[in-house]
Amino acid sequence: HPFPFRAMADAVAPSLALGLALGRVGCWLNGCCYGALSSLPWAVSFPMGSPAWARHVADDLIAPSARCSLAVHPTQLYSVLDGVLLLVLLSLFYPRRRRDGEVMALLMVAYSLTRFAVECLRGDEGGVLAGLTLSQLISVGVLGAGLVFRRHLARLPVGRFADSVPGACGVTGPRLLESAGRPLVPERPL
Repeated sequence: HPFPFRAMADAVAPSLALGLALGRVGCWLNGCCYGALSSLPWAVSFPMGSPAWARHVADDLIAPSARCSLAVHPTQLYSVLDGVLLLVLLSLFYPRRRRDGEVMALLMVAYSLTRFAVECLRGDEGGVLAGLTLSQLISVGVLGAGLVFRRHLARLPVGRFADSVPGACGVTGPRLLESAGRPLVPERPL
């Protein structure tokens, strides 16, 4: 039996947030996706040979013999924190959703806003259109799609697939299955 897409998307959304956080740990370890120059107390310098160091040498900001880059925003760590906070937000919202798809819509809107903000602090990408980076342009598109999706969901009746499926602890009740081209129909209890 096919599993409803919106219910599956809701179940997957918190894992996507965790994956975003873990992916940025890899960026931190590699030194890519670094931030713009910063004098904040938590600004970091990357070692010789790192992407930030190479960029600073190429821009004549430091000598090729410099042992590390100039201090930059640790945007990778900002993104790790963002992913963890999104995971917490989505996990708290998941049991409170009224319609299937709302958790994924929340992820699309929240992540695109926070990613756009972090991109403002990045130092490794230049603007490609109207001064926006490629990631910011994608964020604008995902934000728009998330808002349209959320608006679509608001027009649907309240209800979740999980509320119609018997629980794993022996709870019985009608099971609703969604089939292509057929309305939801009760199935015999398991």
